[in-house]
Parts: sequence; structure tokens; C-alpha cells
Amino acid sequence: AALKSRYDARIAEVRAQLGDPSQITASLFGTWEGTISVEASPYVSYLTVFNDLGLSLTEVQRQALATGEYAELSVESLPQLDGDVIFVPAFGQANTDTSFVKSSPLWQQLNAVQKGQAHEVPGEQWFGMAYQALFNVLDGVEQHMIERPLDASWEPQP
Repeated sequence: AALKSRYDARIAEVRAQLGDPSQITASLFGTWEGTISVEASPYVSYLTVFNDLGLSLTEVQRQALATGEYAELSVESLPQLDGDVIFVPAFGQANTDTSFVKSSPLWQQLNAVQKGQAHEVPGEQWFGMAYQALFNVLDGVEQHMIERPLDASWEPQP
């Protein structure tokens, strides 16, 4: 009960600092053996935190959650993953290398990248469902989205 109370208090604190989180589109995607993957389970730590904060998700993420099927995308799909902020987990393994994404000309065209709001985050700390993972995500959101304020004037392309 103490961890849940602490978590709820941190959510309220970070949400208040974000202003209107529903106006912020957050994107998180991983890489696996040369493809881009989008999580389909609402129970992973970062999606729990994004939901509890009230952040908006990309359409690709919403579809994956609705169908319960992971989305596997090519690098040409990067524009569909753009948002006000992008988080890319790094796991330090060859099969999760993100260089093919970051070397793509499409990466440089993304709103979040152009505004300095694309962040590599520690994958091992952002996945899982223990409270420690939830607090790790909250710390990362606070570090990347509050200490460096977002320019939320961007609108997603249909």
C-alpha cells in the first residue's frame, strides 16, 4: 500500500508539472533485428505510466493496444511514430541496435527529433511491471519532459 501511495503521489506531481498531458503525444518504440516494434500490452511499465499521466499516444500505439498485436514496422514507417516526445529504449544488444533508425533521413525529419525531444532511455529500467520500473519511467519523463519543456505546437500528420 505504501508503494502504491508513493506512486500515485508521484503521478499527481508529474502530471501537474506537465500542464495538460492529453495535449502531449508520447511515442515509444523498440527495435528488434532491423525492424521497429510497438508494444501491444497495456501492462508494460511505460504504457502504465503514460496512461496514468494522461499522455496521448500515437495512432500506431493505440491500434496495437486495441488489437493486442505488436506492430512490426519498417524504418519507412517512422513518420507514423512521431510525437511531441519520442523515447527509444536501449538494451545494449546487437539485435536491438537502433542505428538503422537514427541513420535514416526520416529520423531527422521527425518533429520530436528536430525539437530535441527524442531520447534514448535505459530499456532494462523501463520495462517490467515492478514499482521500480514505474518509478524509473516517471523519473525519465520528468527528466526529459519537464526539465526540458516541450513545444507542443506540433500537430500530428494524418
